[in-house]
Amino acid sequence: MSARCTCCAGCTPAWRGTASSTVTASGPNASARIGSGYAVETAGGTVYAGKVVLAAGLGNARLGPMVGLRVPTAPDRGHILVTERLAPLLSHPMARLRQTEEGTVMIGASSDRVGEDTSLDLATVARLAARARRILPAIGRARIVRSWSALRIMSPDGFPIYAESETSPGAYVVTCHSGVTLAAAHALDLAPALLSDGFNEAFAAFSPERFGAVAAA
Repeated sequence: MSARCTCCAGCTPAWRGTASSTVTASGPNASARIGSGYAVETAGGTVYAGKVVLAAGLGNARLGPMVGLRVPTAPDRGHILVTERLAPLLSHPMARLRQTEEGTVMIGASSDRVGEDTSLDLATVARLAARARRILPAIGRARIVRSWSALRIMSPDGFPIYAESETSPGAYVVTCHSGVTLAAAHALDLAPALLSDGFNEAFAAFSPERFGAVAAA
């Protein structure tokens, strides 16, 4: 089972591995900030780095404990429908409808807790299409050219989890659902913070400690 990043397409993880990957400190003390860095052992070989960022989507729940991080997340399946290219219909994005610059209209969104099942549910597709037609009757004449389902990485409260390990400094977890929406914050604020001290203080509101002993459903 792949521990791929399954958030929005705009999310660019700093590291991707497989569910069989392990992360260990390459020095004698796994909890120390190490000059020799970390060893990320994958099926393709071992990768060494001074710091490691776990951005493996749903796989973070398994990888996190290897460096002393608890990452309570669960998969949430969502569906998207895309129409053929149309003349301008929407001047701004709506909660479940948005028109791209090319003219296609993206229709969403559903939310199903079905484990890691990414199969397309036709009843859900029909429901989304009917709702879109009620909201925007003109769309009822459009053809649907593609549809898909994928998994969101959801924390118990739906917000991101950002943290540096207290026991293995230099090991971080970065996980969220809205990778596209948060892209600017990740690029301009979060990425530089990974190279600086005080990461947990800067992102205290997003620490997994906020969940206490509660695990993801």
